[in-house]
Amino acid sequence: MCCRYLLLRDSLRDLLARLGVPGDEGDVAGFADRYNIAPCGTIPVVRTRHGRGKECVSLIWNFGLPCSSTPLFNARVESLWEKPAFREAARVRRCLIPASGFYEWEKAGRARLPWLFQLRGAEPFFMAGIWEANTCAIVTTEANELMRPVHGRMPAIIAGGDAGAWLDGGGESVLLAPFAAEGMTARRVSTFVNGARNEGVACVASPEVEEMEEGGTLPLF
Repeated sequence: MCCRYLLLRDSLRDLLARLGVPGDEGDVAGFADRYNIAPCGTIPVVRTRHGRGKECVSLIWNFGLPCSSTPLFNARVESLWEKPAFREAARVRRCLIPASGFYEWEKAGRARLPWLFQLRGAEPFFMAGIWEANTCAIVTTEANELMRPVHGRMPAIIAGGDAGAWLDGGGESVLLAPFAAEGMTARRVSTFVNGARNEGVACVASPEVEEMEEGGTLPLF
């Protein structure tokens, strides 16, 4: 499952440059760092249009439906080619969703403790997606060893060199496999990110900073 993620302006520009997609036009030109992207908002998406090559557009993150309807912001890879809602898009309307990292929540009693997952070196990456009209969904796969203690699902991460293959319709079994755990990092972040309307760098602050602001003290070691 993926229901919240992070995308910084420099990451978006870097990813678009790798694909040869203009990064200074339309919505992309005015894109600002976003630390808490949630479903039902508009997000940058890269797709291929016949006769126009690759383009970056803004789509609503909730596949094929208004946000007041049943949420379809994730599409499970296991049923991607069988489920009527997704199978045509999986075949002919694929997209790439740029990201700097994504969040998942660990349950600790009644508490929800957020974790930020990124590639090593904080490298930006694409998540596999599908689109229809002005909407899209993120494709999810089984969790790798790093993710599994927190959650059983994760986005299907597309490494930079495989981006064209996903858009062109090939290599599904390899591209949608869980990303290698050794190529990723995970760290606990502030519960500030739990609020879907909260934004800014405070979302990725460490829990220690959060505790200090609440009147606690930082550990000496």
